[in-house]
Amino acid sequence: MLDLLKNGNKYVHSETASPRSQVFLYFIMDKEQKRRQNERKFEAWDELLDGKRRYYYEVEGRHGWLARYVKEVDMSERTIKFYQEIYDDDGRLVEIHEKYPVNKGRVRVKGARR
Repeated sequence: MLDLLKNGNKYVHSETASPRSQVFLYFIMDKEQKRRQNERKFEAWDELLDGKRRYYYEVEGRHGWLARYVKEVDMSERTIKFYQEIYDDDGRLVEIHEKYPVNKGRVRVKGARR
């Protein structure tokens, strides 16, 4: 844990900070650690409304198709949704595999070719 905690305009040792402040400090550190971890794991992200983020990375398949792995997080970097998008060799979205919060399996996009 950090040695110093900002208390108004001054810094105090974390041992002398109130328990509530220590919990807040832990929350901030945890959020920043998760954000750095997500930024390392995923090659790109979009900033969404209300401080949310959408992280993603892409993997090319053997037959020219593309899988995009997407993770949506709230402002505390907690996972809200995780899913996989499958694109055909023309770049059209053909399937979505929602994994979290509920594994819905494959869902074919309306109008997608087989």
